[in-house]
Amino acid sequence: MVSRLLDSEHHSPRKAWALRSAERFATDDGERGVAVKVALLDDSLADPLRQGLGRLKDLRLGSHRYCVEDSPVLAKATSWSELALQPASSSANEPEWELHFSTPIIFRSGRKTVAPSPGLVLGHYRAVWTEFSQVPIPALNFGERLSAGFIGSTVPVGGEVGWGRTTGTGFIGSASLRVADPDAETVAIISALTALAPFCGTGSSTTFGCGVTDLVG
Repeated sequence: MVSRLLDSEHHSPRKAWALRSAERFATDDGERGVAVKVALLDDSLADPLRQGLGRLKDLRLGSHRYCVEDSPVLAKATSWSELALQPASSSANEPEWELHFSTPIIFRSGRKTVAPSPGLVLGHYRAVWTEFSQVPIPALNFGERLSAGFIGSTVPVGGEVGWGRTTGTGFIGSASLRVADPDAETVAIISALTALAPFCGTGSSTTFGCGVTDLVG
């Protein structure tokens, strides 16, 4: 349904939104429901989403249908310029960026899924940045200086995942990105790209709820 509202003809090869987790809630009055978060990379999509959902009486998410009672509410907004000015998440001498993946991240090579790597993770963020931002960001050239520790597990992904269908092998857990002999520009680039992660997700099938990512710290 979100895809129908934001890209009705499904022409965009890279989508300007990502679906985040659906969170159950209960009010003091005993009301219960599900709050769905949609991350947008383009401000122009906010009104079509708000107007489209405002016309709906029910919303299908995967195999479930929910009654739509409230219009979308903007929870957080950050400009591309603000993302570009993000500080490193630790000491400038030993910078480290920790990412948490709460739903499977999936990377593909042809029809096969491949294990995540720091180059694939940052490469995804850079591709999204280049596609949607008017704020330029220098090219990545880390060579062997970039490394990451992935802690978690690989999981088979098949059938319905989140709010759509996808298959392959995904990874759930966390990653700590590190770079040897960092200079100020390198730290600035990685800080900006990882700050984008919560808005775009990581890997493929992010419009189906895969690759939900948070920057820790």
